Amino acid sequence: KNCPNDSSRRASAMLARASSAASRVRASVSGTRAFRSSAAPALAAKAPLANPADLSPLKQFFYGRLDGPALFPFPSALSADEREAATALAEPVGKFFADKVNSAQIDWDHKIPEEVMQGLRDLGLFGLQIEERHGGLGLSNTEYARIVEELVTDPSIAVTLMAHQSIGLKGILMFGTEEQKAKYLPKLASGEHMASFCLTEPGAGSDAAGITTRAVPADDGS
Repeated sequence: KNCPNDSSRRASAMLARASSAASRVRASVSGTRAFRSSAAPALAAKAPLANPADLSPLKQFFYGRLDGPALFPFPSALSADEREAATALAEPVGKFFADKVNSAQIDWDHKIPEEVMQGLRDLGLFGLQIEERHGGLGLSNTEYARIVEELVTDPSIAVTLMAHQSIGLKGILMFGTEEQKAKYLPKLASGEHMASFCLTEPGAGSDAAGITTRAVPADDGS
């Protein structure tokens, strides 16, 4: 067993070490303050406050300034003529959605009416990025994005059209042979056919790499 004197000595030693550590911390803080006090005039002389207007847009944040034109420039991917054309294409789409699309009714019925689908076909919305030679509008990504701004007013229609043109037919558009493009793209552009991606399985959902179904040639080579 430890005698009381041993416990007292250990306690005294611990207090002494704590006191020594506290003294070192106080000395360090005092030294830092003294350095800052002595160095401040020299630092101020060498590095005067900058004019915020001369700084980069990011540094201006630290001065409470927001350089809007530098941070949010209008996309320059389109020329003036292309912007005018994109606006001309978008206006009838916006009017159609405002006048002909009843989003609440679509949600209630769980179905897009056929007259609305036909209106989408008539506007060319099934072939926005398909080349004109295959019956599409041949829009660039920026022009496509401008039209999509009008589509998203109804999520059901937006998903229908965008899935058709992205995960559906994009593979043919980007990697298909000329024969495949000539065979499939015209009817996809007109909306006569709709493209889809068979993705859901019992063991896979949005994980495309996890699907196990494979397409293999039939005995007749088809």
